[in-house]
Amino acid sequence: MEFNLQFVLLAVGLVIAPALVGGWMAVGKKDFFSRGFILSLLSSWYGPIFIYLAPPSRAREGDQLDQESWPLNGPIANMCLIATAVLGYLIYKLF
Repeated sequence: MEFNLQFVLLAVGLVIAPALVGGWMAVGKKDFFSRGFILSLLSSWYGPIFIYLAPPSRAREGDQLDQESWPLNGPIANMCLIATAVLGYLIYKLF
């Protein structure tokens, strides 16, 4: 099996780096690292963007409602990633 540097760089750039940045940004918004990490893991660079745009969280302070509902824009970030992939595929096939 051959080592593929392009695959490693793609994985780091589109999966690992945004997940770490998203977790770090969630801590800055007073939320849990794991929530930002998972959101960004599932939505690539859209996760940190939507975490940045979200209001500060009160989940670490014990607010039950905030623990169950934040981040509100998580599904939108995933939809943006899917829409980008579909649009990229369509552009690739058409041109």
